[in-house]
Amino acid sequence: MWQNKGPAGLGKGCDSPTGHQHSNVVKGINDARAYTFYYNASVGQKFLKKSDKICLSSLQVIVSCLTGEKRLLFVLYQDRKKEDKIMPPTPFLDINTLDLDNVLANHAEIYSVLPHRYEFERLDAIVYMNTEEVLMAGYHDVLDDEFWVRGHIPGRPIFPGVMMIETAAQLVSYYMMTAAKQEGFLGFSAVDEVKFRGSVVPGDRLVMVGKMVEVRKRRCKGAIQGFVNDNMVFEGIITGMWL
Repeated sequence: MWQNKGPAGLGKGCDSPTGHQHSNVVKGINDARAYTFYYNASVGQKFLKKSDKICLSSLQVIVSCLTGEKRLLFVLYQDRKKEDKIMPPTPFLDINTLDLDNVLANHAEIYSVLPHRYEFERLDAIVYMNTEEVLMAGYHDVLDDEFWVRGHIPGRPIFPGVMMIETAAQLVSYYMMTAAKQEGFLGFSAVDEVKFRGSVVPGDRLVMVGKMVEVRKRRCKGAIQGFVNDNMVFEGIITGMWL
C-alpha cells in the first residue's frame, strides 16, 4: 500500500509503487481546479466533494492512499472553461430593455457606411449605441427566402453559423466606422471563443449585442452576443484590422 506523506497526500511527497517521489505536485498552472473523489471500498459508497481551488503541475491525476483506511483519493484536473460550455455568460445588456422600434440607423443608412452588398447585407437596423460603455446593438430579421435556405438544410432550414459570425463582424464594423469615427477599410482578421448555443431559423429576429474590448490604431476587438427572444444563441470575439 502506498504511504501517505502528508494531509490527503497533497503538497508533500508520497511514495509510489515505482519508488518515485511526487513532491510539490500542488502548484503551477493558473486557472485550474481540482475535485476530490473519495471511494470507500469497505462499504462501496461514492461521493464527490468539491475541494478548494488548487493549481496542479503536469500531473493531472494523483492517486494516494489514506493511512490505515481502504480509501483512495483522486485529484482531478479540470479546466475552468469546462463550466463555460454549460452556462452562458452574463449578457452585456438586458435584452428586454432594448427598444427594437427605436431605430437609430435603418438598412439603407447602415449600408451607406458599410461596403457590403446584396446577400451580405446582414444587418436590418441599429437600435442601440453607447460610446461611453462602448456598447452597441442591432438586429437581422431571418427570412424564409434568403439565399442559404434551400441548401442549409432542405426541409429544415437553419441560419448558418458563419452567417452569425458575419452579422457580428458587421456590427463591430458599423460601430468603429461611426461611433469611433475611424475611416478606411476594416478587414475581418480573426474570430475567437465562438459558441453556438441555439438554432436560428426563418421567422426569428436575431438581435446582436456587442461590446468593444480593444480599440487600437490598427486593430480592434469586439465581443458579440446573439439572442433570439431571451435566449443567447451565439457568442464570439471579432477582431478587425484596418487596411
